[in-house]
Amino acid sequence: MDSLTLLYDCKTKVLQRFFIAKNNKQKHRFLHVPLYFSAFESCPIERIVFLSSNPPYINDTRSLDNLGWNSTYKMIVPKDAFTAYHSQNLWNEMNIVQKNAQSSFNITVETPGSILSSLPLKNLSSVESLTITGFLYETDLDIIKKCKALKYLDLSHTYITYSPEFIKKQQADTEALNFLFGLLGKGLDNEYRDKNISTNEYQANKALTYILQSATEFKEPEKNCCIPYNAFEGMLLLETVKLPLRAACIYREAFKNCISLKNVEFPPYLKTIVFSAFEGCVSLKRVILPQSIETIGEMAFGQCISLEQIELPKNLKKLGDKTFINCIGLQNIIFPEGLVEIPHGCISGCFRMNKIVMPKSVTKIGSWNDRYINSTLPNGEYIQKAPTIADFYFKSSTPPTIKEGDFIRYGGKVHIPKGSITAYYNVMGDKVEYIEE
Repeated sequence: MDSLTLLYDCKTKVLQRFFIAKNNKQKHRFLHVPLYFSAFESCPIERIVFLSSNPPYINDTRSLDNLGWNSTYKMIVPKDAFTAYHSQNLWNEMNIVQKNAQSSFNITVETPGSILSSLPLKNLSSVESLTITGFLYETDLDIIKKCKALKYLDLSHTYITYSPEFIKKQQADTEALNFLFGLLGKGLDNEYRDKNISTNEYQANKALTYILQSATEFKEPEKNCCIPYNAFEGMLLLETVKLPLRAACIYREAFKNCISLKNVEFPPYLKTIVFSAFEGCVSLKRVILPQSIETIGEMAFGQCISLEQIELPKNLKKLGDKTFINCIGLQNIIFPEGLVEIPHGCISGCFRMNKIVMPKSVTKIGSWNDRYINSTLPNGEYIQKAPTIADFYFKSSTPPTIKEGDFIRYGGKVHIPKGSITAYYNVMGDKVEYIEE
């Protein structure tokens, strides 16, 4: 069916199911279904219209999942009935939209932490397009995340930072952990002094205590503009995002599992993309990164199964492990000059990749980069395939070290500078065809 709308009459307890078939002839049926049953489970519903201003009682307090209702459904309620519905148990977790509600907003936020003064609570569920000018905290982004129907988000003229409360809490948590680790260290000293543990045990435990304490040392969030961690994670309908022009960092999992995200406009001064920032963004096809980026973290674009093109910046100095794991649409990649290492699993699962260009600066290629795939993808598809035979282009006369030989496990053509075939043969052996250029 092309479209489907469900209307539930709260007075008569009758579910009216209307749909337009492919022949464009309207049909309808009347179904007598109590609301609290899994009446809508597995149905391709876009919206459910409620005719009464009084919300029906939901006789299932366990979870919305038991109702078979999807969080992206639009629950259309009569005008001025939002508060009545939203104030009820379980209803306040649904995507409630007032009939004929405004869907496009262009707002200014002068004071960070005050977005609800410009974007009223009752409008959150109806917002599909949102343009913001002004100053925001991570708490403001928590509000934006409640806009479940949001498709277009323009933050280009915003300045986003962590709130003082967030920074204070992080510092307090770190101080508490450091105190505990300090006690642990003192306890070890006493045990060693009393000869209750050996020298080796003492040294090993002191080393562990030091490592744990170092890992918890608080690093103040960038005072520069940033996209906080988990900022928009799981926004299922978000398609287009324009990031703040002055943003310096995109923190971890900022857009993870935004499955409809197709367009991202990156800022010109961006320096860092932290791990899993765009992991599972299965609709991304093309990514053009600014030349200013120096670091891309672990799994930053992992599981982006529709990604066909990515242009890596010339200033890139470091990639994290499994950066592009299971990007099954990628057919070629050019690593920029200045990059020293291709990390573990960087292109694992990219079985269609048939052209890989290495700069002179690369001296090491980590394990698990053979492009073989044996995984279940985010869309539920299971794939087990050997990679396409590829062309590898090396610009240095000195071959990089290849851990466990994974990179050229399935053979291919290796394009190398003239006079360097012996050096490459000593590293890669008979698995590949050599072409001196």
